[in-house]
Amino acid sequence: MSNESTPKVFKKGYGSNFVIPFAIVLIGSLIIFGVSKMLQTDRGYKDLVRELHSKTFGNRWIAAFELSKVISANGVPEEEIPWLVENMNDLYASATDNRTKNFIIVSLGAIKSPLGLATIEQGLHEIDPQTKFHAIVALSQMNLEKSYDWSRLISLLDSSDEGLKQASILTLATHKVPSSKNKLLELLQSESRNIRFASATGLIYFQEPRALGVLEKILTLEVNAGSKPNELDENKIYGLKLNIINGLKKTRWEELAIIVAKHIESEKTLKLVAAARQVLEDLKH
Repeated sequence: MSNESTPKVFKKGYGSNFVIPFAIVLIGSLIIFGVSKMLQTDRGYKDLVRELHSKTFGNRWIAAFELSKVISANGVPEEEIPWLVENMNDLYASATDNRTKNFIIVSLGAIKSPLGLATIEQGLHEIDPQTKFHAIVALSQMNLEKSYDWSRLISLLDSSDEGLKQASILTLATHKVPSSKNKLLELLQSESRNIRFASATGLIYFQEPRALGVLEKILTLEVNAGSKPNELDENKIYGLKLNIINGLKKTRWEELAIIVAKHIESEKTLKLVAAARQVLEDLKH
């Protein structure tokens, strides 16, 4: 099947300058719901698993994509999860195309079952950077033991691939991995604006005061008319600011709340204003 048939989330979602930071925060909507209207299906998860076992290389990924939608909509009974994960693990092992592997990884991340962890980890070692990216994102959704070995993701903080680096930053941060904090502080001084913004957002989860200056800069960003390709457009700025608001909601960090309250008065995007005010109001209780 030609690349023209590939969902846009896989053609443009990975590697573009600022998609990663808000991809992590809006993980379900960006990766699954954001493309949910592209293909429609009335088939159940068992039908789709059977299709995956029988389909050939050319269209196998479509069944994997449709299965990810069913899973994201909580369309699988709890008692069937072990059966489903076992099948998906087997399907990943036999998959030869990256698109199928990507959607299997997305699905396993949405299920959040520890039974799928080994397959997700396998994705971290694939050559294809998109598969690695989706494996990192899937790990951000998993409930992992404190003793989990994060060394692979920490090593990716030195990657030359900015997409993988940003995803790793925010996955490590959302799990508050102590051994990653010093590296995130180091990356706060990166020459790359992408990495500085991602690191500052990640450091919210450590309530690190040294990130506040960069976070305040993000909150003051505005859309420039006729912006160039390497500049921030409205959607990217929205995602970056929403990152901060969601981080505040999760951490209830008082110093960050003061900055958000200061800048929300001049914010022009009403959705952000509403979201920030709701979080600030909740912090009073």
